[in-house]
This record gives sequence, structure tokens and C-alpha cells, in this order.
Amino acid sequence: VDGSSASTTNSSSAGGGGSGSDGGLLVIVPHGVWSARLRSLLSSHPHALVGEVGVDRAAVIPGSRARVRFDHQLALLREQLALASELGRPASVHCVRGYGHLLALFSALLVSGEGCPPAVMLHSYGGSPEEVGRFTRLPGIGRRFFFSFSSAINSRAPAKMAARIRAVPDDRLLVESDQVCCPGAGVRAVGPLEAVVALGALGANCWRGCRWHRRQ
Repeated sequence: VDGSSASTTNSSSAGGGGSGSDGGLLVIVPHGVWSARLRSLLSSHPHALVGEVGVDRAAVIPGSRARVRFDHQLALLREQLALASELGRPASVHCVRGYGHLLALFSALLVSGEGCPPAVMLHSYGGSPEEVGRFTRLPGIGRRFFFSFSSAINSRAPAKMAARIRAVPDDRLLVESDQVCCPGAGVRAVGPLEAVVALGALGANCWRGCRWHRRQ
């Protein structure tokens, strides 16, 4: 269930709202509308997780050069994570150029009593190897964090990807489902699954299976 919401950098809306498109124009969805819909969807689908949600300092609103204020993104994410905690749902979290702020946000959720989701997947993890340890050592919630790696994003920098994977405990490591890329796509030289195997985190049978899938 996607709870993403945003306002433009020049919006004066203080309540937060989802952005949509109407004839090419940006439409702000009021906070009360999208938040009620998110809660309703989660209530209707008891096995759904919350995501993909998150923060992104590089993204622009499609069709424009406008960026969403980062403090606004953090406020919306905090509310989405608090709802996931309240309903006992895992969360899939996207983060670009903001892992320090994300660490601070999870710490603040605990201090405020809003709580933390029972499990958090950091999708296509792009933080530093050192930040892996900072997440896993967060008091009381460190074991809830999982780190996933994708071909489309992480394989653009194989050496950095390998260093990040090496820093992740084996029981917190996830490999995303885009490992089989179309021939000639030029996205990956070494995919996450190959990197995991090469680093010794998976057995030889998994390596043979990976090679078989790449041939298909």
C-alpha cells in the first residue's frame, strides 16, 4: 500500500498532501484525504505492508523542476511509519541522500512513543557501510532493520555495493527480485546476488542457480 504524499516547494499547505496530475497541473491532495485512505486500505488488506514510502533529496516532481521540501518529506514519512507501527505492519523505505536524517527519525519515533514498525526494509540500500551498524544498533529496534539490494540501482556502483553487502549481517540481507535483466540493458556488470555469493554469504548451489537464471 503506497502512502506517498508531497507538496511542492512553493506550496503553502501546512497539512501535507499527496501530489497528483490533472491535465498536466500539479494537484495537492489534502492531508485528511490521503491519510484516511491509507488507513482504510491497510484496514481492508490485513496482510499489506506500508510502502514504498521514504525520502529523496534528488527527485523532482514529474513534469517540472520542483522539489518537495525535505522537512515536509520527513514529516509525512514519520506519520506513515507511526501508522505502520500502530497497525503492526512492516514498512518498505526508500532513501536517497538522507540516511542520517532517517536514523534520527527512527530514534525520535521511539522517544516520542509513536513506535517503530515491526520490520523495516531499507530498499536498494544506498547508505554507507558504517551506517548499517548504526541502524542495527539502534536501542530496542536494531534487529528490525533489513537491507535490500537491487540490480537496477545498486549494480551501478559494484565496489560500493560489495562494501555495503559486506557490512550487513547475514540474517538482515535481502536480494530484490530484479536479478534477471534483459540482455543488452546495460544496467549491471555484477548483480547483487553474484556479489552476495562472491562474498561468501550464500552457498555454491545458489550460485549455480543464479547462473542458470541468467542464461534463460
